[in-house]
Amino acid sequence: MMERNHGHVVSVSSMAGLVGIANMMDYSASKHAVVGLSESLRTEMKRLKLDGAHSTCVCPFFVRTGMFAGATAPHGCFGWLVPLLEPHYVVDRMIEAIRYRETFLVLPAFCHYVVPLLYGVLPRWMIDCIFEVVGINGSMEEFVQTRNNAVDTSTPSLSETVTT
Repeated sequence: MMERNHGHVVSVSSMAGLVGIANMMDYSASKHAVVGLSESLRTEMKRLKLDGAHSTCVCPFFVRTGMFAGATAPHGCFGWLVPLLEPHYVVDRMIEAIRYRETFLVLPAFCHYVVPLLYGVLPRWMIDCIFEVVGINGSMEEFVQTRNNAVDTSTPSLSETVTT
């Protein structure tokens, strides 16, 4: 790609790669890593003046697939603003982002503007309160593990191992 100065790398992260969500520590950490990798790749290509090579990082909210069975959208009107996403919608927007060489795609679009605003302006305690009221931190309480090679849940969680 570098030699030809041509190509497009698409990295699929998640909204969990932009914000921390309760009950998603390992998933959120790996998706934060994807965002960091994508940003580093983008800036490195820019520094090397690879104007024909592009990257797009995609950060959707929960996509309505078996992977997130049991996950819930936020409460009340927030569920309308941040719904579970349909797979075809996410794919259509990804294709559009590639076509228009968007470097960062957050879905739904509402979150593209709200998340940086929240984290750039508000103190963490206030963000925590908002997440509780909206129901973000409870969105994984009914999650159903669907992978055959699921993580052993008999191991103590962080809350069980941390002592005060």
